Amino acid sequence: MILHQWQRTHLDLYPEEKWELIHEKLLDHKRATNDRGAYVRQVTSRAVEVELDSAGRIRIPPLLRKQAGLDRAVVFIGALDRVELWNPERFEEQVASRDMEDDDFAAQIFS
Repeated sequence: MILHQWQRTHLDLYPEEKWELIHEKLLDHKRATNDRGAYVRQVTSRAVEVELDSAGRIRIPPLLRKQAGLDRAVVFIGALDRVELWNPERFEEQVASRDMEDDDFAAQIFS
């Protein structure tokens, strides 16, 4: 699995198959633009391969823990194609600040 931070609020845990698709998109971006790999370096420098230990835990590097504000407690959220790792307070703030347009979207999905 690949642990990555592309948003400041949380970390994303990708299965290897999903990360391979992202990898291909990054290569396409690098080939199609003149950024000389700066964006690709920025993204890939925040990606770390992790494995489950015998107790089903993953080791989160200190820098990623700090940037995501993860201390002792971590909220794991299933996000369709990945798992998000949140600081509980940040997650509650995110949920509380949701947009009212979300209700319209939910009605389209669940009705």
